[in-house]
Amino acid sequence: ARGLDGEAGENGTNGFNGYYFIASLFKTPIASQLFIILTFYSYIRRKEYTKRLLSDEIFLLLPILFFIVYFNFFFNINTGIRYYLVFFPLLYVFCGRLLIDWQFFSTSRKNLVVILICYLGVSVLSYFPNYIPYFNELITDRKMAYKILADSNVDYGQGENALDDFHAAHPQAIYNPVKPISGLIIVNINDLTGVFGKPQGFTWLRDNFEPDDTIQYTYLIYDISPQELEGLCQKTDFCK
Repeated sequence: ARGLDGEAGENGTNGFNGYYFIASLFKTPIASQLFIILTFYSYIRRKEYTKRLLSDEIFLLLPILFFIVYFNFFFNINTGIRYYLVFFPLLYVFCGRLLIDWQFFSTSRKNLVVILICYLGVSVLSYFPNYIPYFNELITDRKMAYKILADSNVDYGQGENALDDFHAAHPQAIYNPVKPISGLIIVNINDLTGVFGKPQGFTWLRDNFEPDDTIQYTYLIYDISPQELEGLCQKTDFCK
């Protein structure tokens, strides 16, 4: 439940190989991933593209491969995809090859490209103006993204003003309660998952309740009734 990030938070060095493959799978728009797949497929399928790759695009491909290998197998800080961003500009320029013969594309192929571009825009803009916690549609419930990734993939302090506004509108809300309680509860995702502090601190909440809402996808909101709390106390030792 702590997601895939390092136990020690921003200074964690206990990462695992392939972390950035997984982070990219959920943080990169699906349309972009399809463009990347189609680009590499075109290089494999068409011999003239393969020849161009070795003569014209090799200066892009080599650093792309370097960053893929380095970050996934030698860079052991798994605190956020932000470290991996240096890789994407090169990759997207490389993918420009996919559209270089646009005038010869069939109508159906052109329509596919337009649909993917529109899908890309809708997916990204759906998070406006909170782009840091963006996850693609592989996460069907945005409240549950913390179960996959946390740390700076979600929170870089950008939601603090929204938290203050929510508190002003709901003064009864309790922030990061240290023991099981009922009522309206707000918990920062990085506290809930143990990125900041010890993961067992919020085990009672993380393992027994699901969030009802979020504040800018950074803070989770729980509304726990007295009956739900009583049920928790009866079946566990968290309330002792």
